[in-house]
Amino acid sequence: MGVRALGVPVNRADSRAVMHLWRYVGWLIGVDDDWLFDDERDQHQLSYNVLQVQSDVTDAGGQLAGALVDVQTDLEYRVLPALAGRYERERLLSMLEGFLGPRGMRDLRLPQRPPWAFGVAWIRNTVSYQLIGRTPAGGRYLEWRGRRAKDLAMYRYFGGDPGEIGKLSV
Repeated sequence: MGVRALGVPVNRADSRAVMHLWRYVGWLIGVDDDWLFDDERDQHQLSYNVLQVQSDVTDAGGQLAGALVDVQTDLEYRVLPALAGRYERERLLSMLEGFLGPRGMRDLRLPQRPPWAFGVAWIRNTVSYQLIGRTPAGGRYLEWRGRRAKDLAMYRYFGGDPGEIGKLSV
């Protein structure tokens, strides 16, 4: 639902593929089959029901949310690291505001921000997927964008020496 809200179209086949992947990952880590779904709609129904019976936000939830926001300033950035870290923190707060709304932000004791980043992402994704993605070179462009986003994320979290996922240092 999140990527759709940000302007990324998801067709039925892609939805089923993602659900299959998550079902497989869940199976690998030992999640009971009763919690694993093939159909996105069924998964959303379960998620909705779980949300309905949850109790209020705990102190731990607010602390975790705050730590995830604050760590943005400690990640690795190639250009103007201090400024980039502050920007990413503000961008994340803005995105969270778009998804959680004012009440959700207050519940997690996060500083509220206008949801400008939500709109920027929606416009960028709509142009990328609905316009550029439909051109003859569009698929290659979207694949390049995905690789670039992955590479930036790997650098932010692991710096210049990301190693290999799953490889243990000796």
